[in-house]
Amino acid sequence: MTGEASILFRCDGNSQVGLGHVYRCIALADELLENHKCKIAFAMLSGEAGFEIVENANYQIYHNIDGASEENWLNDLINKVKPNSLVLDVRTGLQRSSLVQWRENGVIIATIDDPEDKRLAADLVFCPPVPGVHIRDWSELSGELFVGWEWVPLRRMFAKKHHIIPSDRLRILVTMGGSDEAGFTLKAIEALNELDGDFDTTVILGGAYAHPKQLQEALLQSDHNYKVLEKVSNMAEIIANTDLAIASFGVTAYELAAMSVPAIFLCLKNDHVLSASAFVDAGFAISLGIGSDISVSYFSNRIGKLLKNKIDRNKMSDLSSRLMDGKGAKRIALKIVSKLQQNKI
Repeated sequence: MTGEASILFRCDGNSQVGLGHVYRCIALADELLENHKCKIAFAMLSGEAGFEIVENANYQIYHNIDGASEENWLNDLINKVKPNSLVLDVRTGLQRSSLVQWRENGVIIATIDDPEDKRLAADLVFCPPVPGVHIRDWSELSGELFVGWEWVPLRRMFAKKHHIIPSDRLRILVTMGGSDEAGFTLKAIEALNELDGDFDTTVILGGAYAHPKQLQEALLQSDHNYKVLEKVSNMAEIIANTDLAIASFGVTAYELAAMSVPAIFLCLKNDHVLSASAFVDAGFAISLGIGSDISVSYFSNRIGKLLKNKIDRNKMSDLSSRLMDGKGAKRIALKIVSKLQQNKI
């Protein structure tokens, strides 16, 4: 590159979409800033929790103050900021024609895990190896497609080795996303309360957790040991010291795989069920499908079986360690910078 490249990220983090999109964009932004000296800014429409994460990472945020359409707002912002590259991690219905226009004006466009039509107009498309990717029509793709576990952007903490604290008790992690409006945390506690045996459970709550009173009541009625954590900054360290995770499917699923932790997933919607099947097929997770459809007794039974089967848990850990190394953000950053260099930016 002939000078400092400017990168604009478009993502949101709220109770509807979760915070995973923001976290993986932060991971990529950190790589581009620290290893490639790029100038970083974010364009965000909604989500106080997402705003806070980006602000805490010391990145500038552009907001849609005038309430224009997303297309018009981004178009005006691109004309004002003049980014060399636009990274899109949203599913808000942006039109392919807008991406074509921005590319014609010299902006390199990358999309992350994008099922929408706009992906076909991007320069660089990065996707995990989930079934949805393979059934999409790519015949009109004008850029390059990168599919695989190695192209999943995660925060650096998930690419590091962490100290494992020995324990003579099984350690379970329950993590169900930012707001958990579906009440999966409560269902997991009910399921665990039906199990005998000695184990310790850590429950991680998102910043917008929707059921604090019910959770407190459920924990008071339990005979098991629970630790509840909020505003967690050392997620990788906690995951590293976990024998089994029970999680709502999302970006956390990839973080667990990168840390070689076997997992049981509950899914919020059918496309999550489809994506989770890639983890099941790869051998490092169990998916129970739509979480609201399963009974507590069935849930408890599946958890109990895996807790008792150390051989299966070890096999799952081994398989995930072979496929996920947590360095996807580094690889994506290199591809973006390489593309910028090709365009002599």
